[in-house]
Amino acid sequence: MFTKDPQKDYKKMIAELGVKSVNKVIGVSKLRSNYKPYAARRQLCTSFELFLADDRIIPLLPKLLGKTFFKHKKQPLPIKIARKTLARDVAAARDSTFLHIPEGPSLYVLPVMCDCYVSWK
Repeated sequence: MFTKDPQKDYKKMIAELGVKSVNKVIGVSKLRSNYKPYAARRQLCTSFELFLADDRIIPLLPKLLGKTFFKHKKQPLPIKIARKTLARDVAAARDSTFLHIPEGPSLYVLPVMCDCYVSWK
C-alpha cells in the first residue's frame, strides 16, 4: 500500500484495525528515495500481486513507479483511506476483478470456459 507521509501513522492504523491483507506500507518519500533505481522498482513490482494506494497520491505515482508497473498491469488501485471503511475497502479491492483497457481501436473479451459446454448452431 502506498500512502502519504508519514507512513508510520497509516501503518499503525492498519495494525489497529487488524487488516491482514496489507503486507507492507510505503510512503511517498520512501518510494522516492529507496525505489529510485530501475532494478529496485522492478523488484518491488514482482514482489507483490496487488498494489493499493491512497487516492490522494494517485497523480504522483506514474512518475515514481515508472513503466514497469504499467507494463505488467500492476497499477495501484486507489482506495480512500478512512478509519471507518478501510478494512472493507481493502477487502473489496482484494476480491475484485480488474479490466485493463488497452489503447487502440479494438477490444475483445475471451469467455471463460466451464463444464457446461453450450454448442452454437
